[in-house]
Amino acid sequence: MRRDFTSRRRVIISGLALLALADCGLAAFSWRQASAPRTPQQELDRQTVQLKLLQGDIGRARAIQQSMPATQMDCDKFEKSLFPASTGYSTVTEELGGIARKAGLASENQPQGVSSAIRVTLRMRTFFRAA
Repeated sequence: MRRDFTSRRRVIISGLALLALADCGLAAFSWRQASAPRTPQQELDRQTVQLKLLQGDIGRARAIQQSMPATQMDCDKFEKSLFPASTGYSTVTEELGGIARKAGLASENQPQGVSSAIRVTLRMRTFFRAA
């Protein structure tokens, strides 16, 4: 028990020392980068790259803004292609009933507070167990 604790303690201390050394190394690198002299040309190049990135973002935003009416029309067109809310449920249940009849399934009409409710009972057996 005592040996296990000692070895565990050494591993933890070694790991902490390694993290502290890495932190010091990164701090030195960061300090060196921050204090490095930059020429006006380097600063201009950096700002030019930043400007191009921002102009690209603005261009993409404008393209999205211009395509927004077409997208909105597509959404409206899709919404109009859906079943009306008043008849949508009965249409869907009719289609499900037709599919059930084609497949030879027994379907029962059991209204449960909703008109045209269909209950389909499936009994199937698998090779591994009865479902």
